Order: sequence, then structure tokens, then C-alpha cells
Amino acid sequence: MTGKWIATLFLVLVYASIATLAIASDSWMVVKDKNGVCHVIKGRQKTPATVAGPFAIRAEAEQVKARECSSPVPSRPRMR
Repeated sequence: MTGKWIATLFLVLVYASIATLAIASDSWMVVKDKNGVCHVIKGRQKTPATVAGPFAIRAEAEQVKARECSSPVPSRPRMR
């Protein structure tokens, strides 16, 4: 009886810890800053600057960033 109780308790604790990690994990998003430059960030919620996301892995976000934000980085005017 004690062995079954310990095994059941162990399985419940393992399941609870896995569920907690899955819920608490961050996701990756592509955001655009005030200068129009896109970045991949780790976050939990979408923001007004979010271009795409959330993604489970960073590689997916990088692919979307390359596709959606393909415009070159704005250059600063040269000072003379």
C-alpha cells in the first residue's frame, strides 16, 4: 500500500512540474522598434510593436523576421 502511494505521489509531482514549465515558458516574437528596425525578443504577451508571433522556438521567429522585415536598416544621414 505504501509503495503504491509513493509511486502515485511521485507521478503527480512530475506531471505538475511539467505542466508548470509548459505554462510558464516564454515565447519568441518579432517586434519593430521606433526606428523601424525589427528584433526577435523573448516575451509572454504581444505588444503594440509586435510584427509576428508568438513562436515556440527562436528559429521560427528569425525566419519570419527575415521574410517580414526584409527592408534594410535605415541609415543615418552623413554629417558634413
